[in-house]
Amino acid sequence: MVGLELGGNEVANGGQWIYCVGAHWRIGTITSGTYSAILNRSIALAQIAPEYAELGTVLEVGWVDGMKRRELATVSPLAAYDTSKSRVRS
Repeated sequence: MVGLELGGNEVANGGQWIYCVGAHWRIGTITSGTYSAILNRSIALAQIAPEYAELGTVLEVGWVDGMKRRELATVSPLAAYDTSKSRVRS
């Protein structure tokens, strides 16, 4: 189980497939997704193969059938919040 930060603002839905960049084989699936107003981007939780779970790994989320349109996503920590609280300070 990993967290993902998606490249665009479109929200990923549970059940969408995750692929290696430019590859046709699936390495995981989205379990849930939402738009984070604090982070100003879409985030998701996903189950992926362990060899791709390292932080910073770039993957692709497949939209529609997974081949026509894909969006880049980066593996991030499961806790998608600002632990240093630097965004709260103005």
